[in-house]
Amino acid sequence: MARGKRLRKRVLTPKEIRDALVELAKLQAALGNPTADMSAVTQSDAAALAAYTKGFKEHFRAHDQTRICLVVPDLANLASDLPNTAIRAELDKIGTVSVLDQEGVDAGQEDWDVYNLVVVGSDAGGYTFTTTKIDDLILFHGPLMVCCAAVAEHLLMGTATTQSASTVNEWCKTIHNRVMFLVFGSTGDKALFSEAAVSDRLNMSDADLTEQLLMTSLTGDVNTTAVVGWLPSESPDAETYELNDGSTIPSGRLFAGCFVNADKLTDLGKLLLRRLARNLTQAHLHPLTVNVKRAYQEDIPDTDVSDTATVTEADCILLELGPQTSRKFCLRNLRLKAQADPVANTMTVRLYEYFHGALTDVASFDIDTGNWETYHSLLDMFEVPEVHSDAIKVTCKMDAGTLEVKATYSYAEAKK
Repeated sequence: MARGKRLRKRVLTPKEIRDALVELAKLQAALGNPTADMSAVTQSDAAALAAYTKGFKEHFRAHDQTRICLVVPDLANLASDLPNTAIRAELDKIGTVSVLDQEGVDAGQEDWDVYNLVVVGSDAGGYTFTTTKIDDLILFHGPLMVCCAAVAEHLLMGTATTQSASTVNEWCKTIHNRVMFLVFGSTGDKALFSEAAVSDRLNMSDADLTEQLLMTSLTGDVNTTAVVGWLPSESPDAETYELNDGSTIPSGRLFAGCFVNADKLTDLGKLLLRRLARNLTQAHLHPLTVNVKRAYQEDIPDTDVSDTATVTEADCILLELGPQTSRKFCLRNLRLKAQADPVANTMTVRLYEYFHGALTDVASFDIDTGNWETYHSLLDMFEVPEVHSDAIKVTCKMDAGTLEVKATYSYAEAKK
């Protein structure tokens, strides 16, 4: 048997190394710029590979996009349905969008398994949904985003409630998930609309639901009613969750009532739409999945508050958690500091907890000229490291005059 030839190692010369680095730079440039003129690149082996890879990327991108189904009330009049036209325009940026009207859903012939996401659009464009025609979506086993409260109620996600006041802002309630952090970076008032608009709202406080309120209306009930609310299908430890009627939820579902007027969204609002939709297509929105049943769900990062205490206690409410059906709250941390010497005046900080069905003043602490420079903690003021209750409130009140106060707090909440 003839012996095979042994390959002898060869060391590259400095010139060959420099030439290889030049070719590698050309390859990187070609890959990083999909509009690069490949005729300007010397057709060495590396450049030929770049041209081939660039072509393969374009081919793959064109044939393996995310598939989204947008359900609208009336397909024939889509051009004049401005909110749904706007929703489609944003969805087109993240995948291939098929548009189906409620008659198509009612026909029962759609192959839902081909879609990565189903979005039920708006009823604010002059055309309305007949909810009985979209019954098939109740048992849909895939990510679902619903922009219309009436449809969300029919799909057992909660109870449609009075719409929020016309405003350019909505309130980011929570930041402890990836989407809300990436889009907003903090809780608080966010300008979603270019002109005053009215968001749909959904009461998701039913005991069967395990909801997370992502956005609420500043003018409404911030504890039970969602402008954007998330219903996970299961907890991280695989405990299955339920719909409004107590039946098992087939998959994660998102109510997004702020998109009912999608034609009025600012760039920030459009970004939120795309990010939420994209995340829904990726592993059923697992990054938003939260464990809020029986275990505390942390609110991260801290919330900063600046306010002015007056002789009227209601003027300075530093924090107010609950009451909310089937929820318990834990005030993990509170750090408070007066911003000036009150001199002869005194500011009283009061802690309220839920006691026998009502918020009750359970502890108080005075800040005066002798201690105003201290950054006071829960332990300093109320002699407890944390506060656990169905509702928690902290207020500040002056005996005379006014005083600016700043605070930082963090809390957690749990489903009972």
